[in-house]
Amino acid sequence: MRRTFHNAEPIAAILAIVAAAASGCNKPKEAAAGGADDVVRVVRVEPVSRADLREWLDLPGEVFGEFEVDVYAEIPERVVAVKVAMGDFVKAGQVLFELRRGTLGDSVIQSNAGLEAARQQLASAETDLERFERLLKSGVVTESQVLQLRTAVDTARSQVVQLEAGVRQSRTVASKSTVVAPISGFVTNVNLEPGAMAMPQVPACSIVLFDRVKVRALAADRDFPRLRLGLPAKVTVDTMPGFAKEGTISRLAPSIDRVSRSVALEAMFDNADHALRPGMLVDLRLLLGERPQALVVRNMSLVNRLKDGRATVFVRNGTRASKRDVRVGLREDELVEVRDGLTEKDEVVVLGQSALRDGDRIKVEDAPAAKQP
Repeated sequence: MRRTFHNAEPIAAILAIVAAAASGCNKPKEAAAGGADDVVRVVRVEPVSRADLREWLDLPGEVFGEFEVDVYAEIPERVVAVKVAMGDFVKAGQVLFELRRGTLGDSVIQSNAGLEAARQQLASAETDLERFERLLKSGVVTESQVLQLRTAVDTARSQVVQLEAGVRQSRTVASKSTVVAPISGFVTNVNLEPGAMAMPQVPACSIVLFDRVKVRALAADRDFPRLRLGLPAKVTVDTMPGFAKEGTISRLAPSIDRVSRSVALEAMFDNADHALRPGMLVDLRLLLGERPQALVVRNMSLVNRLKDGRATVFVRNGTRASKRDVRVGLREDELVEVRDGLTEKDEVVVLGQSALRDGDRIKVEDAPAAKQP
């Protein structure tokens, strides 16, 4: 049986439309693929230049006086008088505290009295010996009597020597009732009041001299090979804009702490104006290296910077961006030294480089003009 289709023409039309649509969908993809090289990246470039570079290692630090001592009473005794207050400047040997002498004074008096009596007894024995020696020549006294007197004189002399040592000891003990300053400096803490009990285990006060100061800091173990005694240092304070002092590393630990993986160091600074005070938190900068008239680019231009000193930059090559491998060195603020890979004739991309590929077309955008004051 033959079947006849009356709707053949509408079906053919629909098929034609579908084919046309499929053909049209492929055209944009082909156009996009073919036009990838025509994408223009807007960038900003700067010429490679030269500058004097100084590489600094920045560390947090704390200020200490050149000399800081805690003062202790040598004997446990009641405080009679406090001669200083916090902030006073004292000289070495100046009296700080007086303690109750108690029986110490009586002991000195008794020792002096015993010594005086022994000296009188010795003088009397020596006088008798001289007289008996003269009488021995005339036969009035015997040799045995003279020997007895000589023995008495030797005994008296020994007793005087012993008592003199006892007096010195008594005076030494009694002197401990007066606490004096071991160094010149400023009194920072006073921990005793009249009537309080001074104990040898507890500091009575503290004294610090800070005409010169030490800044102590910890550096990471990776920086240890570049540190040395005498390395130039600079100290700044966040709360003192524009303030800076220059010094050098005066002490450096010989080994790295196994727990913190850090190395301890001290830098010494002159501080005659007392601008730096013990206990202040400061920023310590250590000068690791200098490079006069180094070839430099801005740090922001580096792409894929590696630990071994290698990095990548994009260089303007007409209307294209060329990828360039470089070797970098010292860094100061936003500038970094380029040791290999660039010349002063090159211009590097400093803005827009993160989206670049080697050979991309670029359009250089002018840097914004500086604002007039």
